[in-house]
Amino acid sequence: MLALLPEEERSESWHLGRPDGSIAGGRRGNIALLRELAPLPPVPALARAIDWAYWRVARNRDWLGKLVPSRPGPRRFP
Repeated sequence: MLALLPEEERSESWHLGRPDGSIAGGRRGNIALLRELAPLPPVPALARAIDWAYWRVARNRDWLGKLVPSRPGPRRFP
């Protein structure tokens, strides 16, 4: 099934091959896998919400990084 994908796309992430011949990979694969495994509808919706929040933060790292102080973190006990 993965022979149809370009070589670099195959090695970028993992892929889910479905019985109908469709392939989902990366973030979309995570949600597709949960849809296949989860009997409850809220599970994929929760996964989509977490995925959305993760990518929102990842896309705004440069802006969010300015909110973090550039000094050493708190000292922890040994």
